[in-house]
Amino acid sequence: MKIFSKIKTGYTNCITNIKGNYGKYLAKTVGVGALGMIGYDAHILGLLQSDSYSKTRDAEACIARATDTMYLSQPSAINASLKKSMLHLEEQQNWRSFVNSTVGYFKGIGMSLVSNVVPLGLGLLTVLASKNSIAKAGGWLLGAYGGISLLKDVFGVGNPKDLNKRY
Repeated sequence: MKIFSKIKTGYTNCITNIKGNYGKYLAKTVGVGALGMIGYDAHILGLLQSDSYSKTRDAEACIARATDTMYLSQPSAINASLKKSMLHLEEQQNWRSFVNSTVGYFKGIGMSLVSNVVPLGLGLLTVLASKNSIAKAGGWLLGAYGGISLLKDVFGVGNPKDLNKRY
């Protein structure tokens, strides 16, 4: 029976704390949601950039090695055979792809975080603010930024219709 009374006491304390601070908890929820969306977008862009960067770097390395096999400073069957075997090793290695994928992933995350620096900053301000007024102000600003972004990017309000112009 003591455990039920402790649960009931903890529940009532939690409800009492929330009742006086709806704005603070709503703002922090908005901030956490914004940070989650920014993190998800950064992850997806990191995956896309990882693949693109890795394939590009692997192709550049193979082109450089293939170009090297076409030229000899002096005629030699042994050197030509060694260069061709180096080309085959270059084509079949996978460690460079792994390293370049990792580098590309973090480049993609960095690009996404830099392009979303305003909502990232507002989300962090809202979540990490110790004062209620700062958290609420950050939540309001984040909501306004999200509303403007929704109108411009999703509904196209205020964007020029360049494809529909007649010259």
